[in-house]
Amino acid sequence: MGSTSWGEIPEVFLSGALHGNERVGPTAVLEAAELILEAASCEALPRARGRNGGGEGDGKNAGGNAGDFGDGNANADASYARSSNPVFSPSDDEELRLARLCRSDQTRRGISPSYRQWLARLATTRRIVIVPAAHT
Repeated sequence: MGSTSWGEIPEVFLSGALHGNERVGPTAVLEAAELILEAASCEALPRARGRNGGGEGDGKNAGGNAGDFGDGNANADASYARSSNPVFSPSDDEELRLARLCRSDQTRRGISPSYRQWLARLATTRRIVIVPAAHT
């Protein structure tokens, strides 16, 4: 353990006044903060439906299917297979559309999906302090 103030030190510190470094100013720091929050917001949105209702090929269903129940095998199917189709409301389609727009906008700006996910993890798992300008 370090000093008694170690719990007060942020894990990520963005400052617009880093020892006179003019390449890092208030605008760059605010843009970085906006990017981090936008990535976290995009990652919080539901994934697009895949073949089995899953999200973007990950095999998981992030659409929230409260009404997804299997059908009983009333046809005496020899495989005893159960089948179900996910139930989506019209609001799910709107959320999925917004999620696609958010992710495609970040991709157009040069942010890859893996970098977007890393930024989202940064925003949700670390304490971040942002100081646009430290001196007056």
